[in-house]
Amino acid sequence: MKLGRIATLLVAMFVGILVGGFGPQLLRSKLTKNYPASLEQVRKSSPDERFDAVMIREMYGGAMGGIDWYVYLVPKGKAVSRGLRPLLKAGSFDGTDLAWQQAHLLEIPYSKGLIEQFRNLWCLDEIENVGPTGEHDYCVEIRLAPSSSFSILNPSGGFR
Repeated sequence: MKLGRIATLLVAMFVGILVGGFGPQLLRSKLTKNYPASLEQVRKSSPDERFDAVMIREMYGGAMGGIDWYVYLVPKGKAVSRGLRPLLKAGSFDGTDLAWQQAHLLEIPYSKGLIEQFRNLWCLDEIENVGPTGEHDYCVEIRLAPSSSFSILNPSGGFR
C-alpha cells in the first residue's frame, strides 16, 4: 500500500513539474519544425537586407535543466528551423547582441562564455541550391568578439 502511494506521489510531482514548469514550452518547441519566436533573443538583418543573424536561448531539462544559446543565419524574415547547423552553441553566454560589420562579416560580441561549438564560415549552399558550380553562392565570415581583455588565465586582463 505504501509503495502505491509513493508511486502516485512521484507521478503527481512529475506531472506538476511538466505542466507548471518548463514542460509546455519545451514540449511545444520539440514538436515544431521551427524554433518558437519566443525563444529568439536577438535578430539583426545584414546590411544588404538578405539575411538575419538570430540568437536563440533555449531551456532544456525542465525545472532542473539549463540553458543553451545558439546563433544561426537565415534568409531575412524567415524562421529558424531545427535542422540548421548553428554558427555558435554555448552553454553559458554573456553576450546578447550580434553586429554586422559589413554584408559578409558578422561579429558575435561577448564578455564571458562556455562556447561548445563555433565555426567562422557560413555559406548559402547550406540552405539552398546555389547552382551547379556555386555561381549564386554567398558566404559570411563569423568572428567572436570579446568585449574585454578579461581572461581566465589572467583575470586582470590579457594572457600571461
